[in-house]
Order: sequence, then C-alpha cells, then structure tokens
Amino acid sequence: MFTVVTDVSKKDECKKAMDIIKSEFKKVDILINNAGVGLRSEIEDISDEDLRKVFDVNFFGALYMMQETIKLFKEQEKGLIVSICSLGVKRPVFYTGGYTASKAALAILSDVARLELQKCGISVICAYPGSISTDFRKNALGKTYPENEVRLSRLLPEIAAEKIIRGIERGKREIYTSKKDYLFVLFTRLFPGLSDWVVEKAFEKSE
Repeated sequence: MFTVVTDVSKKDECKKAMDIIKSEFKKVDILINNAGVGLRSEIEDISDEDLRKVFDVNFFGALYMMQETIKLFKEQEKGLIVSICSLGVKRPVFYTGGYTASKAALAILSDVARLELQKCGISVICAYPGSISTDFRKNALGKTYPENEVRLSRLLPEIAAEKIIRGIERGKREIYTSKKDYLFVLFTRLFPGLSDWVVEKAFEKSE
C-alpha cells in the first residue's frame, strides 16, 4: 500500500500529494473524493468556524484534488472522478444543514465537471451513501449525535464500498448504497410534502 498523508483543505498540500503520486506511478485511473467532516447543528446555531472547516474539507478539499487530477487525466485522455456526496443531498433531514450544504455544493460541482470533461474522456460520478457504521458521527462538529437518532440505513463500510465499486463498474451516474435509500429518494421526488412529514415524525420519535 502506498500512502501520502495530506490535509486536503490546503491547496498546496493537494498539489504536493499529486506531484508525489505522479512521480510514483506512470498512470492514475481514478480519484475518489471521500474526505469528509460532519456537522450536527440547527441552522440558527451553526458557528462560522465549524461551517468553514466543513466546507474547507468537504468542498474545497475535493475541488483542489479534482483540479490537480484533471490536469493529469487530460494528459492521459482518460480518467474517472468519484465524489462521495451524501444521501442528505437528495433527502435533507434535521440538524444537517451545514454538512449537507457542503455535500450539495460538491454534487453540483461534480455534475458540472461531468459536462465539461466528458469530451476529454474523463467521467465523473456522484455517490450518495446513507448512514455508514463508522466513527463519522462521533467525530462530527457541533452538537453530539444521540444514539437513538433515526437513520434510514446503517451499512458496514465494506458493504457501502462494494456498492460504490459495483456502481462504478456499471457506469452509473448516481450511486446509492442501499435499495432502501434509493426508494426513499424516489419517494421524496414523487411526494415531497409527504416525505417531509415522514422525516418530521421519525425525528419526533427519536427526540
């Protein structure tokens, strides 16, 4: 395994990391933007410091890595960028406004990149995982996540990774890590008001 420790929130470190990778490998096939920091807070209580940190990592970190990798992919005339967004982009829930805003910005950035880069042989995919059984919530900024807070799915990271890899292999534009997540997104598109009601009632029960 080859590892380059990098703070993706710093543009110069992203450039340095890609320079090291290019010197180590003749070719790079894929960039997966997976670095992320959580934030749980009501909108009125979000601190500037927390929100800036979340955007620095979740959005700007991904942007910096994309910019450095695109240069290489254009030289190769081939490459794949995968942005790990969040199910919350498709179905927002309580207390995640700051975090989901950063992932929504990443999703739009990636969608536009897909349009701009397809003529260069570069593909861009967005993945929208639900809740994964990691320390993500434990390490999130803002208020502590309660243990009983509702989650649509709780996947092992290995299973989520397999779903994302399968979606990449099938050339999906959007990847969901469980059928339950996908169906609830579809339900939200068809019945947005009813979906809001379901989310509100679910959170009422967990508070």
